[in-house]
Amino acid sequence: MIADSLGKPLFVWITGAQYERAFYIFVVFSIGIWLSLMFSPLVSILIGRKAFKFLFMLAVGALSLNFTGNYLLIPIWGGFAAAAVTILSHGLINIASSIRVCLSDR
Repeated sequence: MIADSLGKPLFVWITGAQYERAFYIFVVFSIGIWLSLMFSPLVSILIGRKAFKFLFMLAVGALSLNFTGNYLLIPIWGGFAAAAVTILSHGLINIASSIRVCLSDR
């Protein structure tokens, strides 16, 4: 969070002024990494519970979201769209896995 809010001058210093607009892609990916670290063990739990059909359907949904989002949004928003759609796809997998684990424990 600190790098996202205060790190733009350092990012520009390291990468050069021509990549200043790429900082926002960095922010999107860093949020995605945070989400993955928070939810990633849940997919392993579902594998251990043999929820393969659910995981397959989830993967197909995330792939569809990623393909469609990239196809529609990259021409408009460029690299930012690619980063955002990737994070949304991973978020779909992680959040749906979290809901499945929580509901299956009851």
